[in-house]
Amino acid sequence: MSIVESQCCNCKTQISKYWCLDCKNKGFCFECNEIIHGMPANADHQISDSKPARIVHCKDHPTKEIEFWSEDNRTPYCSICLITKKQQQGTCQLMNVAVKEATDQVNISRFFSFFLC
Repeated sequence: MSIVESQCCNCKTQISKYWCLDCKNKGFCFECNEIIHGMPANADHQISDSKPARIVHCKDHPTKEIEFWSEDNRTPYCSICLITKKQQQGTCQLMNVAVKEATDQVNISRFFSFFLC
């Protein structure tokens, strides 16, 4: 498995080492992070040294993030779709809960397949 490194969104020459939640998860190298977040206007930004998970936006509402999953019709929904498409969606749950359940199910399957082979 290879790790994909992302370029600093400011200088475009260095590898990102820090990500800023307040800057829409943009990645910065050490030097650019120090410059940009050293300014008083940006000093209170939330900085992480872990690359955030990829954010997926709704195809019908591009400014909204996908937050919900319907197992009934295997479709993702944003909060607007959740309200406006009630008839179509069936039972929904938070996306992070659905992902954890799916991951757990895969891990259980792998565990049992180890013993059944």
